[in-house]
Amino acid sequence: TKKYDVYIFSSERAYEFLSEKFDNVFEIGGFNTVYENNVVRTKKTFFKALKANPTNLKEGYNVLYKEYKRIKPNIIISDFENYSSMLSKLMNIPLISLDNIHMLTQCEYDYPPNHRIDMLTAKAVTKSYILRPKRHIITSFFYPPLKHPHMTALYPPVLREEIMKLTPEEGDHVLVYQTAESSLNLMEELKKLDHEFIIYGFHKDEVDENLTYRSFNEDQIYEDMRTAKAIIVNGGFTMISEAIYLKKPIYSTPAHKNFEQILNGFYVEKLGFGETHESLDVEKIESFLNNLNKYQENLNKVEPWDNTEILKDLDLSIEKYARLD
Repeated sequence: TKKYDVYIFSSERAYEFLSEKFDNVFEIGGFNTVYENNVVRTKKTFFKALKANPTNLKEGYNVLYKEYKRIKPNIIISDFENYSSMLSKLMNIPLISLDNIHMLTQCEYDYPPNHRIDMLTAKAVTKSYILRPKRHIITSFFYPPLKHPHMTALYPPVLREEIMKLTPEEGDHVLVYQTAESSLNLMEELKKLDHEFIIYGFHKDEVDENLTYRSFNEDQIYEDMRTAKAIIVNGGFTMISEAIYLKKPIYSTPAHKNFEQILNGFYVEKLGFGETHESLDVEKIESFLNNLNKYQENLNKVEPWDNTEILKDLDLSIEKYARLD
């Protein structure tokens, strides 16, 4: 990519992560979905946002506006962040949307028909978040037709350098990444299976028979992904994308009512990369692990990719749409 002065605005864990790696990182308020037992709680999410947003909106927008006056940006790139979208419209700064979420509004995809309400809810939220960007650059591991190809492009998922450097091997363990507290009891069920499991998400380091719990460590989880024979994960886009890149069969348990995760799990199964289920069911996990060869065969056909093409599009889009004062 060309040399640009980049200023990053983010919230909470993303801010903590980015501020350690880059200069010019500023903290603003964020919007979070409320989960209970791996289920999206729409009402609680709404009321939490209603309670927090007056403060978040004022503080977040004030930070953005103050820095806008100082740096006078030529363009804004938003990864599904609504304060920057508002600033773009109020200050007439061109906006580029770069995320995976806009798959929901910009593509003609298949989805499980029993999740139509979840789909409509997710589309409405997505449309309200980012307002009239000049271009949508969307990352995805599946490629449905575009609704507006003149202003939208689909690219493979953006990968971290650390992932692209890994040479995958098929080891003896299954990597489990779960964050719902309700899943902790279900982990006990995995003791019934004749497989080794390395488990992340419960903030502890402990060995319990065939279960090895590990607290998060970036280098360690990369190594455990690299050598896993399969991965059990929710429906999160990043982990699924990295599993596909490393050619690891996937057992996906999307958060209930989270349509983006439901869609990811649906396409994991549709493409033959693994299975999607509503819960961690020990019999279904055993069946999945008995069919790894079938999923491995499909994953082995996936061509490796890198970030070259999406960065090229981003460069061209910046050059085309940036406001030159």
